[in-house]
Amino acid sequence: MIRLINGRGQLGSVLKTQVQSYKIEKSACIYHTWNIDDKSEEMQQKEYKKFVDFVRQHRLKEKIFFISTTSTKDNWYNTYKQSAEAYLLANTDDGAVIRLPTLIGKGAFEGLKNGELKPMGYFNLMSIEEASHRVIENIAELLLGAPRRVVHIEGEKVSAKNVLHLIKFGQRL
Repeated sequence: MIRLINGRGQLGSVLKTQVQSYKIEKSACIYHTWNIDDKSEEMQQKEYKKFVDFVRQHRLKEKIFFISTTSTKDNWYNTYKQSAEAYLLANTDDGAVIRLPTLIGKGAFEGLKNGELKPMGYFNLMSIEEASHRVIENIAELLLGAPRRVVHIEGEKVSAKNVLHLIKFGQRL
């Protein structure tokens, strides 16, 4: 049985549906809970400590899959997500990290739409539905014995300027 820890938010709600329909004998959980809105050091450190406590309590009971990010931005969110990855890999025999690209939804896209962010560089993009499908697909492989402990899921590379153009075009419709 696979449990989804938290499962709120855009990705969580899609994952919840897929996890419920996925039947497996092995005990595992997907740790998908992290504050993405408040990127302050204090909040991110709190999320990290919550994760460490979870791993300590569950590492001998079930395999833990940690949903992380491929983002390389220099912020506390990424710093503590990477620390959580390292903790899981160093403190479990079979825990695994699944790194996702930027998902098409809230967040950076709202910032671009509202003019709070300026388009710079490229996004590695993926839809929420595709991300959920790929997470479940990779977990199935890992539960069947695939030897990887870190899964890096690639999206599609799109310039931030083109993303902004698409957002503005969508607003005109």
